[in-house]
Amino acid sequence: MFFKKIGDFIIYLFLFSTAFLNGNEYQVAFYSDFEPISYSESRNSADSKFDNPKGYEVDLLKAMEAIPGSDMTFRFHGVKEWNNIWLAPYTNPKIDIAIGGIAREDKRLVDEEGKQVVATTHGTTRFNQSLLMNAKESLRIKKHEDLTCGYIVGAVRGTTGEYRYLEKTKIINDFDEGFIKKGMIVVLEDKSFLVSNGSLSIYDPKVAKRTMLIPPDCSLPITKYFIAEDTMIPALQEGSIDAIARGYIGNKLVADKSNGQLAVTAIFSLECPKNESITCSKKEESVFYVKVENKELLEKLNRYIDYLTDNGKIDYDDWKMNKNIFLERAKNY
Repeated sequence: MFFKKIGDFIIYLFLFSTAFLNGNEYQVAFYSDFEPISYSESRNSADSKFDNPKGYEVDLLKAMEAIPGSDMTFRFHGVKEWNNIWLAPYTNPKIDIAIGGIAREDKRLVDEEGKQVVATTHGTTRFNQSLLMNAKESLRIKKHEDLTCGYIVGAVRGTTGEYRYLEKTKIINDFDEGFIKKGMIVVLEDKSFLVSNGSLSIYDPKVAKRTMLIPPDCSLPITKYFIAEDTMIPALQEGSIDAIARGYIGNKLVADKSNGQLAVTAIFSLECPKNESITCSKKEESVFYVKVENKELLEKLNRYIDYLTDNGKIDYDDWKMNKNIFLERAKNY
């Protein structure tokens, strides 16, 4: 009888612990192409290693797993297409968290009807925007406004790198409204096109599948769109585009690996927007996105982000120098 009770108790503990662990396993959608912040071991979505994550934000989550008593584990799912990845916790019932160097933006919190459906954590890191160019060309282009029709600029649709580039070059009037300059030709995936009358916004669903922006005069650059970053880099190296508009951290990493062939230029920090919103920051702030109702998860993530980053004092540059910095802090929680 005694041994039977012990056996029953062991089985109970096993079942309880299994349920407990499964109940705290969170599903994470991560962007596959934003090295070094969030990227896949294999960029091929058909490869078994596509769901193996690497990068700064991944290490941040893995350090949370190592915090004594955190009771959190994460299963990662690679996402190749950037646009709307932040809505994954809302659109996909199997996803709890979306990551990938996703900047905090008011527009990303809501669905098509304007209802808030996702919430953001505290900041994981901060970054500036920039252009990546051939090193010689970068000597001529010191700011976005220097670009003319002689330059084709690559961008990923829906990124802050795209929006800030369009704003800085005056292709759109500003970040909030996004009205495309009058006369600009918007080429779509089906080869059709729209001509902006000045009231067409870059956020309009009609231009969601844009492939190119062709300016009405030579004072503005041509814009060519890509699905993901990994196809932009070869295009720049081959010369089919002249610049890449995106965050400084990713551009700097590529430049550092190019043996002096590529360089980062037109680096700028954000100013506070005209309407005091949550995006008001000298630099853009990367965050995690969760479903708005999941307040318990949001609170846990915020608590551990604050601790692991020492309330924002530990940033990407610190992690770059010591890739174990978050794990080391986790063990001392």
